[in-house]
Amino acid sequence: MVCGSIGYGDINIIIQMQQFLRENGFNIIDQLSENNNYSKVEDFREEFELSHKIASHDLSIIEKSDIIVVVYTSPSSGIGIEMYKAHEMNKLVILFAISNIKSPWLIYLSDVIVSSKENLLSELKLRI
Repeated sequence: MVCGSIGYGDINIIIQMQQFLRENGFNIIDQLSENNNYSKVEDFREEFELSHKIASHDLSIIEKSDIIVVVYTSPSSGIGIEMYKAHEMNKLVILFAISNIKSPWLIYLSDVIVSSKENLLSELKLRI
């Protein structure tokens, strides 16, 4: 699974990362495949059912995944929760940090931290 900040505009980065990993021979569970593109939702306060559907779906994808690649460009509560749950489930969490990380929590919840696609591929190849 590749996760990132869909609600804060990183959906294209996630799609590009999924494509990059597929092109390099990795199987990707696509969390966006079931109409889970909620990037256009500006406010979830009135979206109780949708919120539960998205969160439940994301948690089930984490459960099915062996490795979680987190694409980090900016703070996101969703990323933090997904990393925490993956960490709790003893999943390998690789943090692909495109920008500076100003929170110790993301580091704590990561097994590996990379900042380039080449390093990401190297780390993935070591672990499969």
